[in-house]
Formats: sequence, structure tokens, C-alpha cells
Amino acid sequence: MPAPPLTARPPPGPAPAEAVMAEAHPVPEPDSPAWQTAELEARTRALEGFADLTRDLSFQTDPYALIRRAQELAQSLLPQGFAVYYEPEGGLWRLKSQVGDLGSPSLQALLDAGLPFEDTQNLLIPWQSGQPLYQQAYDMTLDRLTGETVGQLQSTATIPMLVGGEPRGVFAFGLNSPLPWSRADRAVLESITRSLGSAIERVERTRTLEVERAALDAFVQFTETAADLTDVHALAQQAIDVLQRTLGPVSAAYYDLEGELWKARVLSPEIPVPVADTLRAGIPMDAPSYAEALRTRQLVLVPAWEPEREGVEHSGMYGAGAMYPYVVDGEPRGMLGLGTQVARDWTPREQAIIRAVGRSLGLALERSEAAHRLERQNAELEARTRALEGFADLTRDLSFQTDPYALIRRAMEVVLAQLPPGVALYYEPDGNVWRARAQLGTLRADLQAAVDAGLPFDETQNLRIPQQTRLPHYQSEYDAGTDRLGDLALGIVATATLPVITEGAVRGVFAVALYSLRPWTPADRALLETVVRSLGLALEGAQGVQDLQRRTAELERSNRELEQFAYVASHDLQEPLRTVTSFVELLNRRYGDHGDARAQQYVAHITDGTRRMSQLIQDLLAFSRVTSQGRAPQPVDMNRLMDDVRQDLGTQFVQRGGTLAVDPLPAVRADGTQVRQVMQNLIGNALKFSVPGRAPHIQVRAVREGGRVQFDVQDNGIGIAPEYYDRIFTIFQRLHTREQYEGSGIGLSIARRIVERHGGSIWLDSAIGQGTTFHFTLPAAD
Repeated sequence: MPAPPLTARPPPGPAPAEAVMAEAHPVPEPDSPAWQTAELEARTRALEGFADLTRDLSFQTDPYALIRRAQELAQSLLPQGFAVYYEPEGGLWRLKSQVGDLGSPSLQALLDAGLPFEDTQNLLIPWQSGQPLYQQAYDMTLDRLTGETVGQLQSTATIPMLVGGEPRGVFAFGLNSPLPWSRADRAVLESITRSLGSAIERVERTRTLEVERAALDAFVQFTETAADLTDVHALAQQAIDVLQRTLGPVSAAYYDLEGELWKARVLSPEIPVPVADTLRAGIPMDAPSYAEALRTRQLVLVPAWEPEREGVEHSGMYGAGAMYPYVVDGEPRGMLGLGTQVARDWTPREQAIIRAVGRSLGLALERSEAAHRLERQNAELEARTRALEGFADLTRDLSFQTDPYALIRRAMEVVLAQLPPGVALYYEPDGNVWRARAQLGTLRADLQAAVDAGLPFDETQNLRIPQQTRLPHYQSEYDAGTDRLGDLALGIVATATLPVITEGAVRGVFAVALYSLRPWTPADRALLETVVRSLGLALEGAQGVQDLQRRTAELERSNRELEQFAYVASHDLQEPLRTVTSFVELLNRRYGDHGDARAQQYVAHITDGTRRMSQLIQDLLAFSRVTSQGRAPQPVDMNRLMDDVRQDLGTQFVQRGGTLAVDPLPAVRADGTQVRQVMQNLIGNALKFSVPGRAPHIQVRAVREGGRVQFDVQDNGIGIAPEYYDRIFTIFQRLHTREQYEGSGIGLSIARRIVERHGGSIWLDSAIGQGTTFHFTLPAAD
């Protein structure tokens, strides 16, 4: 049962205005840059958190303690949910570990008592299918539960935990509000569960190794000489030495299976050369004693040795033989063979010693294989960690780096730092050729020339295969015929090519060529695939940043053009307007005394229109000059500035009988002239839009918050309806007729433009008939 998604989760408590506004915007679409970035961040947080859990393996061997740690990790990433873990036991699903409160006592009691195995489909389905089951809207009928029992449970996720490829239990996550399980949520939960299964498998294998080491203690002679060895042939040599010291004159050999032949790799020194050559050349798998030992997987004793029957030439001096097979993980691993020249059969004591040492060597070989497996797993985890740590720097570059090829080169640096000497290239298709768009490292001059000219698109299969299959392509021994390069590829020994996928499509191919033999280990593959997958996400993020910068630049250019147009237009309009005004005044002086009332009315209309047009032009010029003619910010004493504003508006205060109260104000860093204009506009509006019969009263306050100062200008005027909050800041927008209130409707537009020029914001609160408070912010002086 799940926890809330990792993306777009608001904090608890009342939502701020910004959050409310954000909720009106759509959640990022899947496969969008924002979605991919969220997924990358979610995976990274999960892997970083699980690194702490894997480090606990050095001292924590309790599987349920590891399970609880994994639940706590999931809880920390999905903080509003709860996590429970079940295992089947006696026909029931038994609750083995829980983190978080279910919020329903009846449901808790039911879980504590155990859920019916067959009836609880929410657990049975992932257990049987081996696949996670996600329910955005939890279907209680799947588990034969009632709403009274379930309570507020809304969404669930149930994920099987596999240990050694077999289901061990089921993780369940739940929450009490319906939310879609995003790709990032699923990646986190499945990554935690998968990694936990591997961790428990390693713990259990470690316990097995401890038991094996305890058994080996019974064979002191062998363990003292082989305890620190993990090399198979070194262990076999130690076993042969112990057998010879214990049994006396016996010959022994250890074989590896190569194809259809058992080939001796370790031989005791007294074996005659002809016999040794035969054993090294190989004994067929179907040789009777060898075949029987492999079939039965047990010690086979061979009295009365017959060289012809066994297919071992020149071995007639031996009277008895013995074959002890070794099978690891179901595969033939080796064979220990012995021969004695003393007798034609083995004594009971000799048989016991052969069995004891043979069994001890088998345990040592299994321990060696487990140690090597652990080393490989640890190397893979370390490679992933190195890749994530190295790529963390690259993803942080997104804040200032938008060149995709610079990001690709950074990815190349991360990869080549973890590999033997080689070169990394990034190709993109260009018509009928592959173009190398980025490169780190050097190639031979003739091969470099071919790469620079472009590699044939269809013939270069090392690039075509990952592009078509969308899967990595590894060659531990590079075949030059793959790309038809011939002698140009001399010196390249191993290659790896991986598709770089962005927004669901293959953008290009990331290639690594090494100059030394390199079997691509799981750790190498984990490194390359993690880096290239992260590179694809980073490129999507960089593209989003580029698009945003481009749109921002376009808007800035458009804004500058509009400002220039407004300035030029308003400036050029003044001249014809002055001409109209002048001729109207001449007409009025010359013909005003003729007594034509209609003509005088026309002249009055023209005069009033030109006056308002002149005011509009002046206001438009003032609006355009906010940015074009603003002065550099400097410290401004706001208390002194308010004294100037009070003097500027003194006549209006007297005419309207208004009062102004100003609290002590902190200094700001701004263009003082423009800030003075903001205060004049806000206070002037407060005087203008007063309630008839009520004396205007304006209060100015300010408070510093960090590096900014918030100013509040409060009045007791007519107020503004909420639906007009945004409209009043639009240039030339009016809420009343000119007969009701004079003015052009530009004052608040200029105020907002000035505040935003200083990096601040302006907003208001209002109540009809009670008054309005305008808030705005400016940078503090220090």
C-alpha cells in the first residue's frame, strides 16, 4: 500500500497564495523535460538513500532489520504514507514489518491477525506474477474487505521482493488520498525493493559462507593452507599438497572442462611426462569414470585401473583411480583426479581422506565463487555510485550549461575516468553518414580522418545496432568487419556503443573504444548505462533551459521594441497635437465673439479632446521611460522621501481633508525618483478614490524580510472587487467613468513597472466600502 508521489507534493498546512496559483497549472506531461528531470531526481534520491542501507551490510545481518531500513527509506521519500511487509505463512499473509500508521484500528487489527492467502488478491497477484501492482483507486473487493474496515485508504502499490530469483515476500505501500503513481514513484519503490532483495541475498550467502568456513575447520590441514585463497587453481594446488602429505605416494590432477574435454591445469610433480601431456591435452567427457562422476556428482572410486577403458594413455602404472566432480551453480566447474601405484584399490582410510579433502575443496570453491560474485556485485554497485557521483556534477551544470555537446563531453569524462585508456565519441545521423559531434581522446590519424569525414550510415553496424534496437551493444573483442573499417581499426580492441534517448527517441549513439582487451563486466555495463541514461535526461533538461532562454530573449527583444515604439510614437504625436491645439486656439480667438453657440461647443470638445490626448501621450512617455531612463539603484532614505511626497500632495490633502500617517521606514536600494513616483501614485489614488462624506486616511508601514523590504499603503476608500485585482494594473484600464473619477488609468501600471524593474512585486488586498491595502517589495539598502 503506497505513499504519495514524489512529484508536485505541497507541504502540509494552509497553502500560500503562490501554491494556490500553481495548482491552476497542469502537472507536467509524461516524457516532458520537467517530468524527466523529476524522474532523474527521484532515482538519484533513492540510490543515494539506499547507499546508506548497503553500507550496513558490513555489520547488519538481520534480514528484517534491513527490510525495516528499506521501509524507513521509502517512508522518508514518500512521507505521507505507510509501508508494510508480508510473507506467506500457514495459509495466511503474515505482517513481518511495518513503518507508519494505517489510520484505521480495525484494519491494523486485521493485518496483525493475518490476511487469507488466496483471498488477498492485492498481495497474491504480485506474488504469482512477479510484477508490481499499482492501484490509483484501491479496489477493496480484491481483498474482500469493507469500507468500514479499510477506512480512508485510497491508493495502493504492492511489489514482490525476489531473493535469488524467487519471491520471498510482498512490500505494500498505501495512502489515504488518491494520487496517480508517477513513473518517478514507481522507479523509486521498485528500485528500493529490487536492491533490498539483492542485499538480503548477499546476507544469506554470507551466512552460508560462514557455515562453510565452520565445516572447513574440521579439515585443519587444508584450511590452514587455503583459508586466504580464492583462486581456483591455487586452491586445487593446496588440496593436492594436503592429499600427498596425508596419503603418501599418490598422483593428483585438477581439471577444467573446456568444450568436450577435461583438461588438467594443476598436476602433482611426480606424474610422468607422457601422462602429464595426455592429461593436459584433455580427456573426453564420455570417458567412463569421468562421465559417471559428472552424472552422479559424487566421488567415483576406480579399482583395478584400466588405461584403455578410461582413455588415458601411458597410465598403466596406476593400480587405482578416483574422480571427485565439482559443480557450482548447476554447471560443471572442475574435476579432481587421483591415482595410486601402491595398490589396485583404495583403503577405507584413503577413501575417507579423499572424501574429506574433496568435500573441503568443493566448499572452498563455492566460497571462492560466492566471494567473486560478491566482488562483482560490489564492483557493480561501486560503478553505479561512481557514475552517479560523477554525473551529479554534470546535472548541477544545468543551472548554467545549456550546450548539449558540453554536457556530452562531461559524460565522456565520467566514463573514461573509470576505464582503461581509450577514446569516447558521440555520433548523430546526418543524411547518409554518422557525424561525430563530440570526442574525448585521440584516434589514429587515418581513422580520425575517416570519422571526421563521416562514417557510412548503413555500413557502420556498431552504431546502427544500438540505434535500431535501442539497446547497448558490447564487443569485448572488436570485430573490424562490423563497421567495414579494415586496417583503419587497428589498435581498437574493445568497443561499447549505447543509444542516447531523449523524449522517447534515439538522438544519437555514445561510443567507447578501448586500446586493450576488456571483457565488459557487469560493473562496466552498469557504469556506462547509468551515465548514458542520465545523459539523456540531462540533455532533455538542457533543451528545456535553452527553450526558456530563447523565449526569454524573444520577450525581452519584443519588450524593447514595444518600449521604443511607444516612446517614438508618443513623442512624434505631440507635434501634430500641438498644431491642432494652436489652430483651435486661433479659431476661438478670431471667431469666439461671433455668438455661434454650436461653434463654441465644437471648439470646447476639440480643446477637451486634445487636452486628454496630450495627457495620454505624457502618460505613455512616462510609462516607456521607466525602463529606458531609469537611474542606477542607490541607497534611499524612505523617511525623507515620504516627507517629499507629503509636500508634493499637500494641496490634494487640503482639498479633500485627508490625513497621512507614516511609520518609521527602513532604507532601500533603488532609483529614488521612481520610488517617489510609486508612492505618489498609490497615495494619490487613495485620495482620489475616497468615500464621499468620509475623510481620507492613509497609513504607510514597512517591514524588512531578509534582503527585501515590504511596504504597505492602506486607505479607507471605496475598495476594489476581487475580479478587478489584475485588471487595475493594466495600462489605461479604468473601473470608473471620467465623470466619476478623473485620470487616464496609467498610474498603477507605472507603479507595477517600477517595482518589477527593481526585482520586486506588487499586489493588493481590498474590501468594498472599507478600503484597500497595496503591498510592494523593494531591495533593502544593505
